Amino acid sequence: MSMQRGDRLGPYEILASVGKGGMGQVYKARDTRLDRIVAIKVCQEQFSKRFSHEVRAIAALNHAHICQIYDVGPDYLVMEYVEGKPIAGPLAISEALRMACQVADALDAAHTRGIVHRDLKPDNIFLTKSGNIKLLDFGIAQWETGEVEGASDETLIRPVTREGCIAGTLQYMSPEQLMGAKIDSRSDIFSFGAVLYELLTGRRAFDAATGTGIMAAILTAQPPSLSRVDPLSPPALDGVLRRCLAKDPEARWQSARDLGAALDCISELVLQPRPPPLAGSRARLFWALLSIVAVTATGLGVYAMRPSRDTPRIIRLTFPTRSGSAGAGPPVISPDGLQIAYMTGDTRKGELWVRSFSSFEGERIEGAGGSSLPIWSPDSRQIALYVDGKLSRFDVATQIHQVICDLADATDEISGSWNSSGIIIFSYKSAIYRVSAAGGEPVAVTHVDSSHGELRHLTPYFLPDGRRFLFFSTRRRAGDSAIYEGSLDSPEVKRVMANPVAPFFLVGKDLIFARAETLMSQEFDWKAARMKGGPVSLEERGHLLLPEHVYSGTGIFTPYAAFAASANVLAYFPEQVGATELVWFDRQGKRISSVGGMAQYSNPALSPDQKLIAVGINDPRTRTRDIWILDAFGGGMRLTDDPKDDLNPVWSPDGQRIGFSSERRGVRDLFITPASSLGRAELILAGGTENSLESQSPDGKFLMYNNAIGRIMGVPVQGERKPFPIVQGPGYYDQSAISPDGKWIAYRARELGQVEVYLQSFPVGGTRWQLSTNGGGEPSWRRDGNELYFARDKQIFAVDLRVTPGGIEHGPPKLLFSAPLIANIRRNRYLPSADGKRFLVVTEHDDEQQKVRIVLNWHRNAKE
Repeated sequence: MSMQRGDRLGPYEILASVGKGGMGQVYKARDTRLDRIVAIKVCQEQFSKRFSHEVRAIAALNHAHICQIYDVGPDYLVMEYVEGKPIAGPLAISEALRMACQVADALDAAHTRGIVHRDLKPDNIFLTKSGNIKLLDFGIAQWETGEVEGASDETLIRPVTREGCIAGTLQYMSPEQLMGAKIDSRSDIFSFGAVLYELLTGRRAFDAATGTGIMAAILTAQPPSLSRVDPLSPPALDGVLRRCLAKDPEARWQSARDLGAALDCISELVLQPRPPPLAGSRARLFWALLSIVAVTATGLGVYAMRPSRDTPRIIRLTFPTRSGSAGAGPPVISPDGLQIAYMTGDTRKGELWVRSFSSFEGERIEGAGGSSLPIWSPDSRQIALYVDGKLSRFDVATQIHQVICDLADATDEISGSWNSSGIIIFSYKSAIYRVSAAGGEPVAVTHVDSSHGELRHLTPYFLPDGRRFLFFSTRRRAGDSAIYEGSLDSPEVKRVMANPVAPFFLVGKDLIFARAETLMSQEFDWKAARMKGGPVSLEERGHLLLPEHVYSGTGIFTPYAAFAASANVLAYFPEQVGATELVWFDRQGKRISSVGGMAQYSNPALSPDQKLIAVGINDPRTRTRDIWILDAFGGGMRLTDDPKDDLNPVWSPDGQRIGFSSERRGVRDLFITPASSLGRAELILAGGTENSLESQSPDGKFLMYNNAIGRIMGVPVQGERKPFPIVQGPGYYDQSAISPDGKWIAYRARELGQVEVYLQSFPVGGTRWQLSTNGGGEPSWRRDGNELYFARDKQIFAVDLRVTPGGIEHGPPKLLFSAPLIANIRRNRYLPSADGKRFLVVTEHDDEQQKVRIVLNWHRNAKE
């Protein structure tokens, strides 16, 4: 909350606002007790980790050139008020050296205490009215050694970011800081070199038009020599700077104290340019030291001064996102190449985050969430997003949003493109629609031809003329999917390419797309909508999300690679490795035991006698799943070994056989195989792009599955295996579970944008009851039929049931416990025991964190 002049914060009277930072607002204030002027930094939240971290870091230091701390409140920090301004160049060499020596002295004091500043930049170095330097803002300081002699527990500083997390300001980051590697005091020395270069020249040492260009410069280039900027600059000073800016920390100055001593020597040279000959031992010592400085700086700076190649190097970075959950969609690069927007959380309640390449952390956009993909405006200032039944646009800077149109009956994820004329095209109701960004009614611009097997039109992408666009058409057979060209001016469409994986991006003359698990580039004549030549691999194989990790909240098969590309930036979510575990919890959420080790588990199923677990396990080498049978102690047997995906195991009521879905014939078929050993699997149903097996009826007569258009279907196990509908309607229905007595069916329904759990009599007919509130899915039964469970996000609920002559009476949902349920599998993330006293949960690994992989100069791969 903003404060005004005259407001009080404890004993402090606010006088004026003097600045705003990432942590909160800074005010000039008066301490009414001591009648002195202070600076108060008010945190946005009470005692955030970063805020308290800054308090402890500054409290651990006491130095003339480091700001002092006076007091700490519940959400504010009272500090020495420094009258002055941030340092800025260009300065006379003597003045720049005087300031640099004071900064080096302050850094030496911090490093001696084991504190690495990590955000050294001109804005954090103040020149006071008295002409002295004050080093400010230890908000992201890191404790290097973990302990300090003589320091109490209260003054110990701990890192506030996870290992590998980028922190700092982009133009002054060291290469190791930019790469997310471990850092030490030598990282501050690199930043010091960048600051000193700017003081001397008035130019940034590393600068470019885009954030990615700055990163590439820091990692691969060197700033021009000082002699090219100022011919009178001492050569030794250039050598000192080169050694500060060495890419390899081992080639830099190893301490701020040694660096300060070298600067002192050069400063003396500048102030006394012609020392008298034979001036005694001090003069001889001075020139000897200066020679050592120059020679050492030149020798150890060889690595740093190597000329860069004409062709930029390919640089790979990893940015952790804010959430540990799997992303609800791929990262989307802004048109200016300076920002990335991404969703975190699940596909129903995801949060929108925007991360600038010049910032060390992302910013959540308030009120923006759901299952939509961000749609950037051409000027990179706004994002269109489907939220709460409406397509809205959000201003990234102000976070003010405006409704564009009502899409209350949308059932699919929405993705789109925004042209310079203010027209947005987006996927909606399985087709592509257009609407003005200023608001209006959406109008269809493509038509889905279901008679030819079309399912949906997705991922529209404007071509440079802003009138024509590409879109992805999914078909009942995945191999029939294709990219088409459409137009705002005509209903005619033209087939461009068969069998890609969406999305796709035009970069220069090339269309960038994925095929299977590999990123490809192929020349594309966009004016004629015609591919030219052949595709070239970009060597990012194994990093894109595979089709089994489809971005599809409805369950419809959509081969989708989670990546985005622009002229110089490639961004994607790398495939998560392992990091799941099968864990038993009691009803209070207490962990009891685990089954097996860490692996990529999906869709487990308990045998009728509760002694065995059938589960899909992903092979990291082949990237496909097989069905395994695990016992209570984690001992296992592979049940299937086909080179294509086998998944969704379901036990027969007698425990003798297991049904499963498989893609071994190129589409999603249903099979049954003996549970005792590897054997010949029997084909039960041939056929659809999805056909995800869900359960078997208690009498064992038929299998229940969800098909490609969101209907719950049944197919007899014996006799004429003709599928029949069980639950169908205008919405999308899946995750079915028949009660143990076979008289009731629970299922998940997505209707009018809401996802809830319902219960009906079986065979289906008559009244239905909504059991969940505020969302839910994955219903399952206790064996006596008197309790039903469902999951919402990472919580498990129970509902009491009682059969009456009029149907079913049910109580309100009761939260049993929260658990780290894995986010990227669609059903059976948990399983109740027969008596409902224990729950088997597919859990996330505690240390798992979604990451965004960034590749700079990536397009070079296509040219080699």
